[in-house]
Amino acid sequence: KHGTNNSKKHEMNSSRLHELEKQVQESMLLLSPGLSEAYDSAVEIVPEVVQQETRIADFLDRENGDPLQAATRLARYWKLRRALFGNRWLLAMTQTASGALDPREVEVLRSGFIKIVHSEVHGVVYIVDPVLLPKSSFSQNQPQVHFYLATILSCEVTVLFLVRSGERPRIIVHNHCKDLLESTLLRVKDVLIVQAHEEGREHLLDYLGFEQQRVAETNLNISSLENNYIVGQSMDQTLRLLEDRGFDKNTLPTEVGGTVDMSTFNDWVRMRLSIEDSTSAEAITRNLMGRVAQSVLSTTSQDQALVLPADSTQQRGSLYPVLVQRQGESDKDFQKRKNASYVRRNYHRQRLSVLVLEGETEQCQRLNNILKAENQKLQDLLAQAEELVSNLDKKPPAHESSNEQVTEVTNLPVDDNDDNDDDDVKDDTSSSSFASVLVEATEAAIEVVEEEQEDEEAKAET
Repeated sequence: KHGTNNSKKHEMNSSRLHELEKQVQESMLLLSPGLSEAYDSAVEIVPEVVQQETRIADFLDRENGDPLQAATRLARYWKLRRALFGNRWLLAMTQTASGALDPREVEVLRSGFIKIVHSEVHGVVYIVDPVLLPKSSFSQNQPQVHFYLATILSCEVTVLFLVRSGERPRIIVHNHCKDLLESTLLRVKDVLIVQAHEEGREHLLDYLGFEQQRVAETNLNISSLENNYIVGQSMDQTLRLLEDRGFDKNTLPTEVGGTVDMSTFNDWVRMRLSIEDSTSAEAITRNLMGRVAQSVLSTTSQDQALVLPADSTQQRGSLYPVLVQRQGESDKDFQKRKNASYVRRNYHRQRLSVLVLEGETEQCQRLNNILKAENQKLQDLLAQAEELVSNLDKKPPAHESSNEQVTEVTNLPVDDNDDNDDDDVKDDTSSSSFASVLVEATEAAIEVVEEEQEDEEAKAET
């Protein structure tokens, strides 16, 4: 009986969810064309990507079941995605360089300037360290990378800004954070500014920390972060202050006494790539199981993560119909519009395939140019080595060359003080087995002697 009741409850919830999803699709028709156009295009061209990366149920959950608000957030998501990624906006959200992120953006992501770890108390911790950014990306604010992370996380995060010395881009006020939080499923649970301890650089770090605090308050629309500014008189004290806040070493960077470093980040990248290869970048909060889920998910989303996603073939028909028949549209006109959309879909998919191949070609060309330059460098070094070997074969034995060079040096008019220098040269050159080393040392000694001679002549004339 208990099992029957659970089954009926599940069917009722599924029926209710399906009804709400239909209301979201109907609400899309109420939005302005400028807002919903990107979503409509995505549904028409890549419905499987829309279905997989932006499930209506998740947006309903984010907006507490309000269909109109969920439709608005969903439309904003695809509008912002098109604005950020240009021609690649319809590709899957992956870091494989064949998705929405291009190779340069993947390079920025792989720099590790943002690390994702899991805390038992704080959930997902979003560690930001601008010092790790490549110099080539200093002029950008990396909105594409943040958008990618917001898409795959889709949960509450605790943001930790690390303040330490080193080359870093100028921190500026911008609207990217506001747009991101209004468009994606990401929610900011808490924000901390953590200043590393570096002896002798306290004033510099105080300034950088103050700057980071003020910009974070503006960008994230937070009234004050005074109570969330962590700074200690030593690394141990900073670590204790963070531990009092519920953090442990496994969730903190090494600069403040933790254990999170590039090896931790590389493990996360490998885990993420394995997911994207097997599931085409399904959101991480719906994808991971067991211990892997606990390592990257907040406690609020672990229950969702442990549920296997429904079969995609069933979801496609129920959640995301390719096109919705408009009110007052005849069946014949609707069928014509569907056929036209299928033609456009095939055309755009071919264009996307070409775009991916062009990106891979460009990446291979860049790698090829690097290898060519390295090969040319090795060829030049090889030529120099061969020239040295041939010169050694042509020169007389080392002891004869030594005698001739030493005789040449000793015949020059020098001061008595230079005798010691000549002896040093003899000792140094005789210990070398290469004639070229002997010649260089002798020539250097001759130059020194000639300079001293010129000085003596100048003094005499004076």
